[in-house]
Amino acid sequence: MNTSSLKSFAPAVRTQLMEAVGRKLDYVLTADTPDLRQAAGQVASLRKEAGKGRAALVERVAYTWFNRLAALRFLDAQGWHPFKARVLTPATPEETQPEILKLLRTGSLPAELNPHTDLKRLNDLLDGRLPTAIAGADTQGEAYRGLILAACRFYHTLLPDVFDKLNDESELLLPDDLLTATSVAEGFRTEITDADCLETDASGKSRANVEILGWLYQFYISEKKDTVMARKSAVPTEDIPAVTQLFTPHWINPHFPALRSGPMALSGASRRKQITSSKLRLCLSALVTAAFFVIVLITSLAN
Repeated sequence: MNTSSLKSFAPAVRTQLMEAVGRKLDYVLTADTPDLRQAAGQVASLRKEAGKGRAALVERVAYTWFNRLAALRFLDAQGWHPFKARVLTPATPEETQPEILKLLRTGSLPAELNPHTDLKRLNDLLDGRLPTAIAGADTQGEAYRGLILAACRFYHTLLPDVFDKLNDESELLLPDDLLTATSVAEGFRTEITDADCLETDASGKSRANVEILGWLYQFYISEKKDTVMARKSAVPTEDIPAVTQLFTPHWINPHFPALRSGPMALSGASRRKQITSSKLRLCLSALVTAAFFVIVLITSLAN
């Protein structure tokens, strides 16, 4: 796993996502199109939320899409998609088009995704029979955006903690450009390799490297963490996640049994002191376990 690449990629894509989501929010709240009129309830909800705090809304939705794109990239690398097609990346290194878009263009979109999108609309877009929702937009890009949403809706039933309920407001704020070299999705293709998502176990066998998801979060939030830590004041509740490590690297895990059982061998005041310390460590261990809940859900798809 190339953590150096992840360290530069994750903060950069956070900035890129927040800017793109902010632009999309401004468009959704000011434009008047047939698509937006159909989503009047969602637009009203976004307007209300933006009124309470636009920055917080943008940050939340940007992180939601970071989580979703990271999960899709990880599943691409493992070959775990139940519908047997990559979502963000091409089928082979020699190709440049995401596999799911290639299948749509050849009339071979996996049947599992059909209930989660309007297949006729996507084909009409590609064939030029239907104008794009935004005048002058790329038809292929809009069709691919529809495929990303279809995959997210499909995964809602399997991973609801990562892929929220259908037709929630975050869908409206998914950036439009997901295909070009400057899109928010491009770094997930170029800066995260399949090899980064794999590791070798003690027996020499290849297995999923779930640790990459933890590193991605730590690097994603690193700039905000530095800002919060530099304040020299109490950390507000909403900023606690930014200064909390939410995963445990592999090399630490073997030490948790020792942290739990070690105090039992001690006695007297020293023993009581150690037990108190051990309880704290157990609480931290439980926090780590909870944070890995989403990772465990993703890994379960392999079974």
